[in-house]
Amino acid sequence: MRKLFLDIETVPSQNAEKIAEIYAKAKADWKLPTGLTKAKMCAELALGEDEAKALSAEQVKALYVDKFGAEEIAKAADEAYHKTSFDGALGELAVIGFAFDDNAPVTICRASNSAEDEKEILSKFFADLTSNLMHEMHNTDMLEDVQIIGHNVEAFDLPFLFKRAVILGIKPPINLQPNRYSDSVYDTMIEWAGFGNRISQDNLCKALGTFNSKDSGMDGSQVWEYVKSGRIAEVAEYCANDVLSVRANYKRMTFSE
Repeated sequence: MRKLFLDIETVPSQNAEKIAEIYAKAKADWKLPTGLTKAKMCAELALGEDEAKALSAEQVKALYVDKFGAEEIAKAADEAYHKTSFDGALGELAVIGFAFDDNAPVTICRASNSAEDEKEILSKFFADLTSNLMHEMHNTDMLEDVQIIGHNVEAFDLPFLFKRAVILGIKPPINLQPNRYSDSVYDTMIEWAGFGNRISQDNLCKALGTFNSKDSGMDGSQVWEYVKSGRIAEVAEYCANDVLSVRANYKRMTFSE
């Protein structure tokens, strides 16, 4: 069985309509302070008596929200927006990193934030999987069995890849929804911490004394800022190092160094 060590880096939604919906919802969900009446809002807005009379309560509320709620609304919207990078239905792929067996890691990056670029890197990843796993048996092309190995790969990487494949209409060459009780997936987080518990890859590397990708000074929270700044090559290097960390931890945990 071939070993596929896997890691992905993702970014928030790049769909303008969905982004607008997130910010609109944050504004709609913002709550006025308790007990705030039209008169109190008018006073805080320093509206004249005639101006206050000419405006409805809803109009005054809109003015109040724009003046005093804008910062809080923007903060809530930004938090909700950044969280879409963890949701395969909304977020998108930036880098896919993988390595077969003991081979050097390969990274596939998107060149821009367009949907076509995401589709292209996912298609290339699937093509690379097929190329690496294909062999001939009795003149019939078949895919070799593969074990997918990653950190939190069962709850994040594989579901994210599956959802993006469905949304983009690209059929995966392997099963991205394997039974967690089978040996087709080895999740280093689950194997170490137990199902339902968590340990970061950083802390696992520290516990095992293995190569730690976080020693480079970059972590997952910085990916979107790096991508926005055009530093995709650094994100790709970080992703490749994550693959190396996964492989080092797997070998230590399976006594296969």
